[in-house]
Order: sequence, then C-alpha cells, then structure tokens
Amino acid sequence: MWKFEHSIITDVSAEKIWKIWSNVEAWNKWDKEVEWAKIQGDFAVGTIGYLKPKGAPKSKFVMTGCKKNESFSDRSFLPLATLEFFHVMKQTNDGLVVTHSIKISGLLSWVFAKLIGEKLSKGLPEAMNELVTLAKQKN
Repeated sequence: MWKFEHSIITDVSAEKIWKIWSNVEAWNKWDKEVEWAKIQGDFAVGTIGYLKPKGAPKSKFVMTGCKKNESFSDRSFLPLATLEFFHVMKQTNDGLVVTHSIKISGLLSWVFAKLIGEKLSKGLPEAMNELVTLAKQKN
C-alpha cells in the first residue's frame, strides 16, 4: 500500500470549500492535473463519475463517502489495484484544517505508486493552495 497526505489551514468557511468540492465539473479550476471531470447524478455516495487526468486516460470513479461540509471520498479501479482519494475538513482553534489523502492499494500498488502516486503527491499541495485561493474569491 502507498499513501500520501497533505493538510492546509485556512480561514475560509467549510461551506465555501464544500461548494467547490461538490462542483465536480470545475475540479480542473483548482487541480491543474485534471483536464475534466463529471459525475452522473448527485454528489453522493454511490454516484459514478469520470475524470481525465493530464497525460493519462479517462478513468471511472465511484463516490464512497459524502458528508456535507465535512468530507468526501472516491475510488477508482486500476488493474489489480485501487486508487482512493479522501477529502476532510475539520474546524480547529487555528482555523479550518483541510486534508487531502491519496491511497493506492492492491497487488500492483507499488507499480502505480511509481507511475502515478509520485506525480499526484507533488501536485497535491499546489492543488490545495488553489482550492483555498478559489474559495477566498467566491462570495
């Protein structure tokens, strides 16, 4: 198994972050590694979506968790491995802590950690900074 996690603290409200997270078609506005993304239905557990990463083929994902203004997660299936993303917000005395985690598990997780995990982990801090910047611009 391979895992990477990054957190950022902000004064932006959870509602503003949630509004951006739940607008799947605009994920490419804050995550520059995403060419496009879409879902087939509501932003809810069980909903199927598709995402086109830059330089990679389109992939299907399923929403595996969804708690409004708190968290969401999704899972993609790779050959003999799974790729999961976890997005969590928690209000603290220091501000809103936003954490994004990536997990690759399964028999070929070590292969996909090298092929895509390293690229995802390098881009994650920038994507989160863009997420917060975009949230600050929203009224």
